[in-house]
Amino acid sequence: MPREDCIGRRELERARRDLGRFVEIQARVAARRLGFGWEPGVSAPSSFDALQEAFEQSWSSGKALPVSSLHCESTIYGAAEVNHALRFWHDTQHVLTSHSFSDQDELQLAQHHLLTLRAAGFATGSLVYQLLRADTIGQTRCRAQVGKFPDNQLKFAITAIEHGIPAAIRREAQLLEQLSTAGAR
Repeated sequence: MPREDCIGRRELERARRDLGRFVEIQARVAARRLGFGWEPGVSAPSSFDALQEAFEQSWSSGKALPVSSLHCESTIYGAAEVNHALRFWHDTQHVLTSHSFSDQDELQLAQHHLLTLRAAGFATGSLVYQLLRADTIGQTRCRAQVGKFPDNQLKFAITAIEHGIPAAIRREAQLLEQLSTAGAR
């Protein structure tokens, strides 16, 4: 099983901080441009139609867009607040670019995020880039193939960086199989 120190703990933490700063900047710029911010909660929109409706309400009222506060314990961003900022940036980009929640649209939106990261000066070989790639492209492919997002997003990203996205997805499938087998006993 991959260990965090294979990448290097300091290098990983520095990349997570740099990515977090980038995400927070993108979210603040989007909020300023749109005229509304975000509010984390458990009842955020879970379909594209619901997101479009919530976006329109925020757009017309200036009230915060609800973003999910769930599953923030093991993200690559470190702090839940940064994960909320990512979700705001990601969700508003869904609406602004007319990308639905389909796997194909999610992958296209992931490419948009990665292009924005590259434009900010992070090369494709950088650990920051690889973290965001694992989080966006990797997790989308995982959901498509395994039927769910990884439980531990940070471990998934580390595995994807060290061994490739297919290996990270295989690991998630194995973990899910182990849980199913243990539950059947």
